[in-house]
Amino acid sequence: MPDNKKRSEEEDIQETPIDDAVDEAAHDDEGEDAEAPAAEQRERRRDPRDLQRSDASRKIAWISNGLMIVGILLLLGAVGVHIMLQGTARVMWVRIVAGAAGGMFLGAMAVGYRDLIRWLKGRATQEGLISLAFTVAVLAIVVFGVYLGQRYSEQWDLTEDRIYSLSEKSLNVIEGLDQEVQIITALRSSSRAQQTQTIQRVRDLIALYEDEGRGRISVENLNPDRHFEEMRELGVDSSDVVIVKAGEGSGESQTLQLFDASSEQKITSAIMSVSRDTKPTVYFVEGYGQYSISETGDLGLSTFKGMLEEDLYQVKSLNLVTEQGEIPDDAQVLVIAGGNQPFAEDHQRAIADWVDGGGRLLLLAPNRVIDPEGDAPDFAAVLDGWGIHVRADVVIDPESGSFLSYVPIVSGSGIGDHPITEPFRTRSASIPFDPMMTCSLRVDAAPEVPGQPAPPGQPTWLLRTHNMAYGKASIETTAAQEPGDTPGPLTLAACASRTIGAAPMGEDEGPQETAKVVVIGDEQFVANGRIQLYGGVSERTPCRAFARNCIHWLAESDDLIAIPPKSDTPETITPTKSQMAWSRLFTILSALIPLVIGTIIWFVRRG
Repeated sequence: MPDNKKRSEEEDIQETPIDDAVDEAAHDDEGEDAEAPAAEQRERRRDPRDLQRSDASRKIAWISNGLMIVGILLLLGAVGVHIMLQGTARVMWVRIVAGAAGGMFLGAMAVGYRDLIRWLKGRATQEGLISLAFTVAVLAIVVFGVYLGQRYSEQWDLTEDRIYSLSEKSLNVIEGLDQEVQIITALRSSSRAQQTQTIQRVRDLIALYEDEGRGRISVENLNPDRHFEEMRELGVDSSDVVIVKAGEGSGESQTLQLFDASSEQKITSAIMSVSRDTKPTVYFVEGYGQYSISETGDLGLSTFKGMLEEDLYQVKSLNLVTEQGEIPDDAQVLVIAGGNQPFAEDHQRAIADWVDGGGRLLLLAPNRVIDPEGDAPDFAAVLDGWGIHVRADVVIDPESGSFLSYVPIVSGSGIGDHPITEPFRTRSASIPFDPMMTCSLRVDAAPEVPGQPAPPGQPTWLLRTHNMAYGKASIETTAAQEPGDTPGPLTLAACASRTIGAAPMGEDEGPQETAKVVVIGDEQFVANGRIQLYGGVSERTPCRAFARNCIHWLAESDDLIAIPPKSDTPETITPTKSQMAWSRLFTILSALIPLVIGTIIWFVRRG
């Protein structure tokens, strides 16, 4: 027993160092494991199957990212195709390339949906999405505000001539449109300053029509150097033009050259021309020495005829001699421009009956004093019952201030209150009459009551001279005023209207028409020689605008009453020395205050 006990102790003694070494090595291993990076520990403990799945995830991520990149490139390619190509080919290829880009994006989402879900569940992703949502909301509010500002914009034109606004006549035409009107511009940039200014004025004017149209008027801008197909379809072979069309697919269109397109009157007339189905017919009487619409000389009326045609009228001539005094049924306005032969009595009676039955007459009365034969008609039978009489005199105006002596000029208080004269009253325009050709009119009307309109059917003066003018019954001796001359003010233009077909009291009203008469005491009022030419461009005189307004009123096309031209008169402000000093001080403080505040904030943060 003692031997066994002794042997057992010896074995324990021998085994103890070994066990201690093993325990110490194990302890060292545990220390090394603790000091090893966490990633390496996970890598050691990872199952080989997890490693295989990790490699597959990387491949899927590469595929998904590749599809996303290809989709972005295709999207950029669609933008490039839209810029490079034109016409129907552009639309087709943009759809193809954009569709392929959408397919790439969908494929990327389908392949990497697991990573997408994992990414969406991340806390950082959710916070980022919340920030993105707020950003998108702010941008949406800004974009919506800009859209509302453009769609329902409001501006105030404070200029004296209202150069940044359309006239009331144009607004009435736009409001009355029952179909869409297209305005297509084909304007090429120019290096010339004057050309550039005109093009910009046209663009600004058309923008006003688009803003006021609000869906009734659409505007399309074509580049003459690129949109060849579109311009060929419009039948336009030149640049710097504006085309006005009535809706999609309509054959009605008008082409305006650059100079005409800068006129509000021209554009409004073109809009009316393509949007209205019927055109009033104006007949010019011939056969008794009247001025002719086919004559292109200084005493012809061809220019005035062209203006009326631009204003939507059909203009024809009527020879009373060959037509046996018959007035066509389609005549809406009859114009008699002068005459050097007496009218046949039955012809005058035919005209008078036509007017009394609801016709409309514009008479440019001839001057019987200067007529060498003395056969110029007085139209007493035509004007009987209208309260307007043509005097046999010559109007002399020594205070006209013209280089031609005795030219009667109407301006200011000599312009009456009537729709015909409305544009000239607002502009305080001057309307000159032909020297030594103008005769005065006697208007039998009740005395004027300030602030009260004239009674129905009563004649109204439109233009008259000032008190210094006078009418001479003869100019054989002298042009100076004599005791027997008619003193001023003298009426040079008058009008009258009355309702035809009014039913007696107590009976139902039947069909009614309005008969109208306008008389101007100047037979050459609308002759070609009254147009001044500047560089080959016809400049309308106030006489032409007034005569056109007379036609519009007679034809009851009041929305065509001439729109007066607008001038961009510069308005400068000259500050005083005190105001300049305060302005400089304000400018300096505006620059210094932010600098001082920034410096203070920097020192506070630094401390």
